Amino acid sequence: MIKNKKIALVHDHLNQIGGAEKVLLEFHNIFPNSPIFTLIYKKEKVPFFNKGKIITSRLQQTLGIDYFFKWFLLSMPTAWESFNFANYDVILSSTSALAKGIITPSNSLHFCYCHTPTRYLWSDTHEYVDSLQVPAFVKKVLISKLKKLREWDFAAAQRVDHFIANSHFVANRIKKYYRREARVIYPPVEVERCYSNPCRENYYIIVSRIRPYKKIDLAIDAFNQLKLPLKIIGGGEYANVLKKKSKKQ
Repeated sequence: MIKNKKIALVHDHLNQIGGAEKVLLEFHNIFPNSPIFTLIYKKEKVPFFNKGKIITSRLQQTLGIDYFFKWFLLSMPTAWESFNFANYDVILSSTSALAKGIITPSNSLHFCYCHTPTRYLWSDTHEYVDSLQVPAFVKKVLISKLKKLREWDFAAAQRVDHFIANSHFVANRIKKYYRREARVIYPPVEVERCYSNPCRENYYIIVSRIRPYKKIDLAIDAFNQLKLPLKIIGGGEYANVLKKKSKKQ
């Protein structure tokens, strides 16, 4: 029985709120006594885990980690492999980045709930690098580093015992990039909070993190050409760039 097993939860990083963090919250509600292993944790940004036991990596204590988290990318595989899961029977990871790379005991089971294979290593590598505001020679070096990291990510995916995908689209990505089969279990949705409002106003809306891979720029271009009103709700490092692209309708 699973209730007699020692379970650990794993998540990429707890410094933002998005769909992946809502999925982790459901895992936490199901297994409230299970610790959460993560690279870094900022409780003021993710307050709903305050009562849980959070175990962070050595990166948590690194000076400037809040502002330069992405620049520690090459240190993350070692940070994940340094966690000790010797006392756990089941490990449930939630990841769209590198958390799948944990090393687990041979007598344990690692279930990986994969939101997507790591975008900047597989489907969106060049777009990710092109979007960075850094000199060209830095981008060239980064491309070679990401190639090495891609090799590690593939090897790490082979250590997972069972993959779970949040959609059939992601399951196909897992099969393409990791050569692994995945069972689809859709993420939770608070359907009781969703309803149709009969009062409609004359605009379209997007609710999303404002990141390059979300393609919000394409939506802005389309609505600029169509001269239709579009409201965008969300935040991210790309927001100021997109504000300059938008036009008042």
